[in-house]
Amino acid sequence: MEEIRFTKELEDIKLDQVNVDVCLECELSKDGQKVEWFKDSKKIRPDIEHDIQDEGKVHRLVIKKATPKDIGTYRADYMHLSTSAKLSIEGRLHSLCLIIFHKNTVLLQDNRSDYLCVCVTCEVNINEG
Repeated sequence: MEEIRFTKELEDIKLDQVNVDVCLECELSKDGQKVEWFKDSKKIRPDIEHDIQDEGKVHRLVIKKATPKDIGTYRADYMHLSTSAKLSIEGRLHSLCLIIFHKNTVLLQDNRSDYLCVCVTCEVNINEG
């Protein structure tokens, strides 16, 4: 009986930009097996932000439009085996802030923090004269 092992381990990924898809990939020595994915010990399930793909021996976790909140250690487990890698962001990130005036409200939108919105209401006094 062939012992199953990881023939390709996960590799660390360093991003120099955000809002790009990231693919973590590993490979087992036998077809048809399933791995479980974790981020910082929390199980990952397929959702709007994560796609889990199994193609024969190859297993992928796709993080859609990665942001700083996705930084961490990712792990793929198969039974008693595991492989892990770190996702990090290096370099200086540039963000885009939009200021929209609507009546007396200013909306700030910052893409570094997954579209965090802050609303500020203000009054403007204009001195005539």
